[in-house]
Amino acid sequence: MKTEVRRQAVHLSGVGFVVLLVAFGSAASVLALVISLSSLVLGFYRSRIPVPRRLEPLLRFADRFERPGGFPYFGVFSFYFSAAAVSSLFPVWISSLSVTVLSVHDSVATLVGKKFGRTKIPFNPEKSVEGFLAGVTAGTAAAVLVSALLGIDPLRALAASVSGAFIESLPHRIRKLRVDDNFTVAFGTSLILFFLF
Repeated sequence: MKTEVRRQAVHLSGVGFVVLLVAFGSAASVLALVISLSSLVLGFYRSRIPVPRRLEPLLRFADRFERPGGFPYFGVFSFYFSAAAVSSLFPVWISSLSVTVLSVHDSVATLVGKKFGRTKIPFNPEKSVEGFLAGVTAGTAAAVLVSALLGIDPLRALAASVSGAFIESLPHRIRKLRVDDNFTVAFGTSLILFFLF
């Protein structure tokens, strides 16, 4: 559970990105792209090449925030790559709400679901109703704050939260391939908001 809490703290760092996005517009997407590509390079470096002694403390620290197994730092890459992409492709209000929901809903739903989740969602037994409801509540509250900051209708925040939560609750497998929910939630929520409003 400790590793998951640390991982979700990194996920919540996306709220900081949203603040930058609101302040500087889509130019903040450059920062997200740099973070995503840096994590990809570090992950490749970590998995393929012996680590020089001077980099070992940095990578050991970063390892504390990752799930064991899989490509190192892929979660950071997929989160910030998705944030960079949606902030480049969609208006600031859409990308801000999408990244907020991705950051807050996913973190809260995961932590509450792992700790208190008893009732499984019928179409996805990997997720719990308790986590889903906690994520929707926290995601909506955060999205409403962002909508107030942007001066937009809070109904858009509610639409972002509910659509992002639904997308996140879906099984993320195509045959045996796992699709990262950082991609599906960010892009799916952005597309829904784009077509609704």
